[in-house]
Amino acid sequence: MSRMKSLIKVGVLTSISVFYIYSNSHAIDSEEEAVKRGIGYSQSGKFDEAITEFNKAVEINPKYADAYGNRAAAYAYKGNLDQALSDLNKAIEINPKYADAYYNRGHTYFSKGNYDQAISDFTQALEINPHYAYAYVNRGIIHKEKGNLDKAIFDYDKAIEINPKFAEAYHNRAIVYFMKENYDKAWEDVHKTEELGTVVNANFREALKKVSVQAYCNRGLAYYRQRAYDQAIAEYDKAIEIDSTFSEAYNNRGLAYGDKGNIENSIYDFDKAIEINPNFAEPYNSRAIAYFIKKNYDKSWVDVHKAESLGYKIHPKFLEDLKKASRREK
Repeated sequence: MSRMKSLIKVGVLTSISVFYIYSNSHAIDSEEEAVKRGIGYSQSGKFDEAITEFNKAVEINPKYADAYGNRAAAYAYKGNLDQALSDLNKAIEINPKYADAYYNRGHTYFSKGNYDQAISDFTQALEINPHYAYAYVNRGIIHKEKGNLDKAIFDYDKAIEINPKFAEAYHNRAIVYFMKENYDKAWEDVHKTEELGTVVNANFREALKKVSVQAYCNRGLAYYRQRAYDQAIAEYDKAIEIDSTFSEAYNNRGLAYGDKGNIENSIYDFDKAIEINPNFAEPYNSRAIAYFIKKNYDKSWVDVHKAESLGYKIHPKFLEDLKKASRREK
């Protein structure tokens, strides 16, 4: 039996892919030649012709595990999962140390919705080959589907440990971190995925953006109420980095800067909030207070009038202080 290596066609995020198994042998006996031709047909999408070649290999040598393994892949691509399972069972019977056959059988069980048996086969593949990064990723996918998020992260961690450039592992781990509401780590994995040249699923990226921005702003508000202004600003920084058009984040960060005594930064943020949304009344009020602190009473009155025109109720005490300081009524 020749030692196999695998050409893997991985399905990103939602599925696990069957792959073809190549022989490294340099022998030119007829069953290996038939398998070689069959692989060529399979790669061209000619699965019926491929199966014919694998059938020839099995006829020549009924104990040739590679022929069954590759024929199983062709059957799987044709949607004949039961026949694929039959061939993979035969391949494993012939060679119980056939890691790729366990991997492919795991995929087939997954496709049939039998998650526990799929996990068992991916685990068996890993026992035979502890460096099988794809088996970790695909087992992680099933753990995620079953709701075992910590186990999924463990498997993605192992895949990345084996192959630090495994973009799909980062992408899948980002999704699990998202599900665990660990948005910092989710974004780290999204950026790593993109750094490695893999496009992040657009719907997932948008969902992460929407949820995480709101989460950062909520945390920022909680810190602000505790007068932990530096922590609040750090959370608003994260929100703005993700969505530079989120006017509420600028307004709230401006408030935190103002309470810290950094009036220039607070005015900058109120300016940005108003630039993004000119009908957002609150930053006009906030900027009016900042201008008051800077003793720029004319600009403070302009913002008061604008906020009121947008339906914002100015605090009476602030209005009274502004009237006294500016020596005008409006």
